[in-house]
Amino acid sequence: LKAEANAAALYERASELHLGVLSLDRAAAALCKAARTIEGSDTPRACALMLRACSLFDDGEEEAQLRHSADTFGAAVALLLRAGRRSETAALLRRQVLVYARLRRTHDVARSELSAVIINLAAGAAPPRRPA
Repeated sequence: LKAEANAAALYERASELHLGVLSLDRAAAALCKAARTIEGSDTPRACALMLRACSLFDDGEEEAQLRHSADTFGAAVALLLRAGRRSETAALLRRQVLVYARLRRTHDVARSELSAVIINLAAGAAPPRRPA
């Protein structure tokens, strides 16, 4: 357990270094590796790391960097579902919609929206209403 926590801390440090040179995709990948390392021993922290990795793409504008976000979001969605955090998963999918919209990937926008609705229904929550 201590080795896993140490490895995760090293991956987090690597992520910070990648951010220092504006390499969002590599910074996010390092955070994902950190999360996978501790998923079995510290699930809440692993989920937080994955959400942090996805947050790196929230304000991204470069198409090349945003294209790499799909893998990060996919890994985060899978981890959050395994952890039983359905409402957070649906919220993350809605954030992914914004990234796909910036990339003009209408099929992926629709797929992510539908996934968010299905997860909300599975959680027993009504999907949030969109303004008309």
